[in-house]
Amino acid sequence: MRLHIMLKSSALFLFCALLAAAPVRAHDWLEECKIAFDNEFALNWVYANARATFASHTGINSEGKTEVCNASSQACWTYRERCGSRGYVNVEEAPIGKYGHFHLMFQDDSLATTPCFADPGDGYGAGFGRGTSGSCTAADWKHEPRFAAGHTEDHFMRVWIDDRVTHDPRIFDIASIYVRGPASAEIWFQKSDGSWWYWSSLAPGRWNLSAYTYDIKGLYVKAASGSGTSVSFDDVVVRN
Repeated sequence: MRLHIMLKSSALFLFCALLAAAPVRAHDWLEECKIAFDNEFALNWVYANARATFASHTGINSEGKTEVCNASSQACWTYRERCGSRGYVNVEEAPIGKYGHFHLMFQDDSLATTPCFADPGDGYGAGFGRGTSGSCTAADWKHEPRFAAGHTEDHFMRVWIDDRVTHDPRIFDIASIYVRGPASAEIWFQKSDGSWWYWSSLAPGRWNLSAYTYDIKGLYVKAASGSGTSVSFDDVVVRN
């Protein structure tokens, strides 16, 4: 696992220091959370519960209902899950607006490979279901196991935390991530000092990143160059 750096100065010193580092508790985190993209609260506040896998950038209208984020929305986010008392873990495309969404895929093969589409009549349209086109039962979209996926090979997704009170970005740690494949992942992260680090290619599997991704502002994930498909990932273990 070769870690690269983009820095204006002191690159060699910091590179060697990180390679030699053992897993540390970089700041006084209180809670460790596994973001598995199946949190009921989070999916309830994604537009249409990502029922057709599209995790759209979501806004709240004046009636407190979800809508696709627009200039009149009261507040906007994409996937947002509480992690302890300090704040919310956000997962969104970077930059926001490149495609207007990322994908929350269903793990159940019956939804992934032989889907039908059902419309419950709630005004948000049809979503993945089980059965046949003539007899389709809507999936329980807020409780289905999911994983995150980009829209294209070059589509970055960002993981960051906003403070519960101020809503400002928080410094946090990431302990591990599961790269689902088939594409390897290119992973970037920004440290609290503003420096940028990255792995150009992490093969599918579970990766313990705790020796490196501590005291960070954000983590960014896309498919490794030349993959020919988008990245997919799951089980992001965050310390807040």
